[in-house]
Amino acid sequence: MGDVVYGYNGNVFAYSLSDEKFIWETPALTRQLIVTEDYVIHSDPTITALDRKTGEQRWHVPKEEAILQSSRPHIAFTNGTIAAADEEGNLIGTRNGTVRWQQSIPSNRSQSSPGRVTTVRLLSSSENLIRIVRRDQEITRKHGTPEIQRTYVDAFSHDGTPVFHYEFSGYPTGSMVTESRLYLARLLPSISTTDQGTSYPDELTSITVIDTTSGEIVGKRIIPLDHNTIRGIFGFAATDGEPITVQNHRLHRLTPSTLTTKWSSEPFPDQPRQIAVGANTIYAAVGGDSKQSQVRCIDAATGDTIWTESVKADRISQLILVDESLFISTSKPNQLIRLRA
Repeated sequence: MGDVVYGYNGNVFAYSLSDEKFIWETPALTRQLIVTEDYVIHSDPTITALDRKTGEQRWHVPKEEAILQSSRPHIAFTNGTIAAADEEGNLIGTRNGTVRWQQSIPSNRSQSSPGRVTTVRLLSSSENLIRIVRRDQEITRKHGTPEIQRTYVDAFSHDGTPVFHYEFSGYPTGSMVTESRLYLARLLPSISTTDQGTSYPDELTSITVIDTTSGEIVGKRIIPLDHNTIRGIFGFAATDGEPITVQNHRLHRLTPSTLTTKWSSEPFPDQPRQIAVGANTIYAAVGGDSKQSQVRCIDAATGDTIWTESVKADRISQLILVDESLFISTSKPNQLIRLRA
């Protein structure tokens, strides 16, 4: 039996599965965690490595040695290197607290015209790092929305060498890397005109698939959105190398080659906010009223519901799958609920 390490509400917790108790806790305003065999790595306010067994600090990157500007950068792990990207698009690679390389977003993308550049996600694949950046540029438009959104996708090797770059319209709503494929969802606002001459947004979601080694675009799909839901696709997961999307109160499993839908689950009472993927099952959670939340177990092959269970918690913050056991972190500090898997 191992342990469960997770971050929530300004702290990092480690929970022993064999002893069924918390073994250490330390303050950390984490955006995300990277858990390796020896370390727990977080970014608050710079990249810090904790001993996985004790929670004690082992190394950190001094802020004055890095070009990162934001207090909690995005982090990723690849080939023994921890990479971090701040909100302004700067990127560094570090080993054991020593900065090995640095990259800044090109000035013609950040300074040539008014607008804000924001790092949305930093992902690692088998070969390269993938940085996804959103750009919001305000413009003057007679009809329609007063801004233009762009999505930048940059790939870097583990030593920081640029590999490929893409610029897309719209802004990113979800992304995932699996089996050397980047799945990127973008919201595409378009302008339609009625007979009366008034304009309104007609929103679509585009899924683009990029080979993270060659940089080749290997798949595309446009999906009309249901305006009764929260902006369509907002997240991805994967099982057997196939993408699971969260869209319109349902989970959908897509065929990688064509991006067509293999199955859709029965609708949830609300949009699922957390997903955990096991060998043959998918777990999804939605928040309920002030006292109850819901966890559903879904057959990964068919999309059928295997079981549904209510949890006495106003909000489920994380689903954690370890050794075929499902753990739930809730809005209460130091609360970890173990469910059947």
